[in-house]
Amino acid sequence: LGSISANPVDHLWKARVEGTVVSSSDVPRPVDEDAAYELQRELTAFAAQHSGAQVVGFKVGSTTEEGVAALQLTQPFFGPLVESYCYKSGDDVPLSEHHQVLIETEIAIGLAADLPAGAREYGEADVQEATAWIAPAFELVAIRLDLPLAGNGPYLIADGGVNAAFVLGQKTESWDGLDLSQHPVTLNVNGSQTANGHSGMSMFGNPFNVVAWLANHPQLKQRGLKAGDMTVSYTHL
Repeated sequence: LGSISANPVDHLWKARVEGTVVSSSDVPRPVDEDAAYELQRELTAFAAQHSGAQVVGFKVGSTTEEGVAALQLTQPFFGPLVESYCYKSGDDVPLSEHHQVLIETEIAIGLAADLPAGAREYGEADVQEATAWIAPAFELVAIRLDLPLAGNGPYLIADGGVNAAFVLGQKTESWDGLDLSQHPVTLNVNGSQTANGHSGMSMFGNPFNVVAWLANHPQLKQRGLKAGDMTVSYTHL
C-alpha cells in the first residue's frame, strides 16, 4: 500500500484492501458529480501506483429513474472494475465482514474494438459492432464509508462506484439471435429462485445502450473504452 496519508483516496483504497470502514469525516462530500468523478480518478491512480491495480472495464449503476432519485444523482453512474477484484464463476470471493455487501445480477459485454472518446456520438449499433461477447455476471456492491447508500450518490461515485467484486459467468460469442431488450434473467440462491426479470429493465432498454451511454460520457473523455474492456450493468430483477 505504501504510506497512507490524510488524502481521502488513501483512506478509501486502504479500506478496500484491508476490509475496513472509513469515517465520512475523513472524506469531504463531493460538491457535485464532477467532483465525485475527480475523486474516483484520483483513487484509481493511487491504486495503480501503490498496488498495481489495473482497470479492466466499468460497472454502470443506478440505471432506473427511481435509483437515480434515491441516490440524489442526476443520472446513472459508473465506476472502474479492477482486475484483482474480478473473478470467474465458481471462485470463492473474499469479502469483509465490516462491509454491507449487496449482490446484483448483471449482463456483461466484452469489447473487441475501441470506442475512442470524442470520435462521434455512439449508439446501439456501434456497440454491437464492437462487441466480442456477452455473459451473465454478478457484481458485489459495498460502500467503504460509514454511510447508507440512499442519498449519497456522490460518495458512491468517489468510492470506486462502490464495486467490491465482480464475478463473470460463461461468455457467449454467438449472441446475434438474442433479444437483449427482453432476455429473461433469474436469480437462484441455494437452489431456490429468489427473483426474476429481464435484461431490458432499465431506462436504457438493453445493455448495448448502456455501453453507448458510457462511451459517450464526458467523464470518460480522456480514456474512452478500449478493446478488451468489460462493461456490466444491473438487470433490475
